[in-house]
This record gives sequence, structure tokens and C-alpha cells, in this order.
Amino acid sequence: MRGRLASAGYCILGQPPAPGAPKIARLLWLRQYYLRMIPLQVLAYVLAVIFLPNPWAWAVPAAGAFLWLQGFASLSVRIRREGRRGDH
Repeated sequence: MRGRLASAGYCILGQPPAPGAPKIARLLWLRQYYLRMIPLQVLAYVLAVIFLPNPWAWAVPAAGAFLWLQGFASLSVRIRREGRRGDH
């Protein structure tokens, strides 16, 4: 079971970098993960807004979206810094 699940993950996300890979390769793979999970997250947020009757309950998906955006922005900054470090 674990092998099939791993191979399905590799088909969707690509092979993760090796343990000794450069930091920039790991960060780029992580950004690819963030971007490929967007459709599932959008679907989850839409379903939450549709099926949560109380507008106050929308705070949970909104907080999740905010945390995702903050993480993606932080990751982008780290990639940019690592890229500059490699240019010198």
C-alpha cells in the first residue's frame, strides 16, 4: 500500500529531491507542492462556504487561506534569497 501511495504522489508532485540535494532544489519542490494543491484547497474552501450556515464559521477557511498565502509568500522570499546566494 505504501509503495502505491508513494508512486501516486510522485506522479502528481514529481520525485522529491534527494536528502543531500541543494537547499534551492528542496525549496523549489516545496513550491511545486504548494501550487499543485491549489485546486483541492479551492474546492475545500468552496464547499466550506456552501455548507457552513453561519458566516462566523467562515473564519476557519479564511484563516486557512491566509496561512496558505503567508506560507507561500515566505517560501517565495526564501527561494529568492537562496537564488541570490547562489549567484555570487
